[in-house]
Amino acid sequence: EVLEGLGQAECLGRIQDAIQGKNKIEAGPEQPKGEEKAAKPASNNTSAADLEKLRAAKKAEKAAGGAKKAADAAPAAPREPDTPEVVALLKKIDEQGAVIKTLKTEKAAKDVLDPAIKLLLDLKNQLPDGHPVKPKPKK
Repeated sequence: EVLEGLGQAECLGRIQDAIQGKNKIEAGPEQPKGEEKAAKPASNNTSAADLEKLRAAKKAEKAAGGAKKAADAAPAAPREPDTPEVVALLKKIDEQGAVIKTLKTEKAAKDVLDPAIKLLLDLKNQLPDGHPVKPKPKK
């Protein structure tokens, strides 16, 4: 049971190694049948100190990766304020979005909804490149 999940040859090899003193076989805590197994014990050749070092290194790696992702997400440069034309276009986009929301709430037919969505997308595509509301080009 201690070596459950390993193949028969692997089990025999480990037993022979233990008899010859090459490694230790440690029995885990007894578990009543039917209960879920806890995390697998560490391999016999890894000490508790080594495990702690590995865990600390993994935490440090995650922390460094998180900081890198946050730096990547930061905008490169602040965006210029919208021109009056862009502000007017954004107002039209908001109005058309409200129309589409109303149509969807009323469960409008597809032939009514599709032209409204197309108009909204056309309005958004008129925005200057790099504007956060403008749809990203498909690859």
